[in-house]
Amino acid sequence: MSIEEEIEEEVDESKAVLKELIAEKRIFEILLIIVLIFCSVVVGGLFSFYLITSSNNVGFIKTLEIDHDSKGGVQDTGSMKPTLDYQDEIYYSTDFEIKVGDMYVYKKENEGYTILHRLVYRDGDWCFFKGDNNYYIDTKVNCSKIVKRVVGVEYG
Repeated sequence: MSIEEEIEEEVDESKAVLKELIAEKRIFEILLIIVLIFCSVVVGGLFSFYLITSSNNVGFIKTLEIDHDSKGGVQDTGSMKPTLDYQDEIYYSTDFEIKVGDMYVYKKENEGYTILHRLVYRDGDWCFFKGDNNYYIDTKVNCSKIVKRVVGVEYG
């Protein structure tokens, strides 16, 4: 057998091995994709389960027992638009934990009225609220002035 024939034979063998490796790599890629899809489905399912069973959600996923005396509306100031409008029915709870991001009703210091705004920051006993449509943060409010938490909205 000549050297040229030996080289040609080795090249053919290398091509065959390379084709097998390419085929194996594609199988690996397909398996990797299947595993990633499976993992994303599992993680998504676990996250959905967490949202449904978590006591920290805002009541839009979990069914709440709400006393009908705990519903009301908002004044047409526009401060909470587009989240809330004066035609919406707002459901409240007086049993709550204070969490940044939730909407609360608080008593204005030395005033006779209440305000419904979103809690944007908390520093110890002080809470800072802002209307969703406002450019400014309300003056600081003692967290003890919070009267109730928004737990649901029936859009009008």
